Amino acid sequence: MKKYSFIFVLLICMILVGCSAPTKEQKNIYNDERLMASEGDSYYSKKIDDKELNSIYFENFTGSYTIWEKQIEESDDVNITFNCDIKKGKYKIVLIKDNKMYEIIINNEEVVDRKIKYSLGSGNYKIKVIGLYSSLNIKYEIK
Repeated sequence: MKKYSFIFVLLICMILVGCSAPTKEQKNIYNDERLMASEGDSYYSKKIDDKELNSIYFENFTGSYTIWEKQIEESDDVNITFNCDIKKGKYKIVLIKDNKMYEIIINNEEVVDRKIKYSLGSGNYKIKVIGLYSSLNIKYEIK
């Protein structure tokens, strides 16, 4: 009986340890445009706080996280304002069109206060945050 209890406890420990760190694929997202542009999000983060409108805080974030998505039927102008402050790690903010990389908007800059205007053609667009062990605060407005 003690042998089975030990095995059970060992399995629980392995499960908990396996769930407390980013996966290899989540770590690979940072350097792989195909993974960045993939349909869904995949991430590990100790904390994500997105309670405040147009503001998000990541702590020890690795992977991809979509902050905006829009289907554009005809051409449309999109105005984006970003204010980013990174505490540690690496991050990118990318624009995806139809599940393909369109543009890297911000690439691992310490402090960002930027306004950008895009004239976008028809398609499905997403803005994703890509991180590698990053802790950062992002405030944004997209019109």
